Amino acid sequence: MQYPIHHEQIVITHELTNASGTLKEGAMSQFLSDVAIGHTKILGVDMDAMSKIGLTWMLHSIHLTINQWPHINDTLEIDTFPSGLDRLFALRCYEIKNSQGNQIAKASSRWMQIDVSRRRPVRPTPAIVTLNAGLQLPQDMPIGDLVTTEMPQDMKEATHYIASDSDIDFNGHVTQATYLQWLANTMSKTYNDKYRLAEAQVIYMREILPGNTILSLIKEEKTDNGIKVYHKLMSEDHQITHCIGLTIWQS
Repeated sequence: MQYPIHHEQIVITHELTNASGTLKEGAMSQFLSDVAIGHTKILGVDMDAMSKIGLTWMLHSIHLTINQWPHINDTLEIDTFPSGLDRLFALRCYEIKNSQGNQIAKASSRWMQIDVSRRRPVRPTPAIVTLNAGLQLPQDMPIGDLVTTEMPQDMKEATHYIASDSDIDFNGHVTQATYLQWLANTMSKTYNDKYRLAEAQVIYMREILPGNTILSLIKEEKTDNGIKVYHKLMSEDHQITHCIGLTIWQS
């Protein structure tokens, strides 16, 4: 199976790292998004092409696994490629390697094409169907199994966030990278001294707009070598779930 692979090289700079000099979780997520956007431009199915037919791209979910977190001045080699279709979703995978060629992380994602005027997902356009013809998600890629109906009911409020202008993307919503950073920030003060994020699943459910106050709810469960945490980002009145997530922290 021949995947149309796009490659980019990224050097980690100071502003992308935390106090320990390790890449921020949101920055890793943003790298993947940026590389994907660059690839869609090369393939002729980018945001500009979609806007001409009244559509836009929206990330539905991502499943990221990290074997080793990179540090300041490290060079990342990122490959991304379309990986088939699943109902309304266009699948895309990522492989992240260090400068020695060792894989340190990988991810899969599901994207939807959205009708801008109706604010509804549509079936993949003929160009996306053709692009993904014969492609399937590689067996060694993580594939998210998180579902809304299986989220714990006894989640507690851990903190809250207010969406600022610097959190907003080209669609006028909080960026997907900010969602992951908020989930990680909720736990990092507790776990960063002992654990690091090893896996994250995020399902994006509703947009967050500038000025929105967002509650971060969690439920923690111990594992053999770390902690598993269920997440919800909810509106201040608890009426809207903006995303659900699952993070796994290991020593």
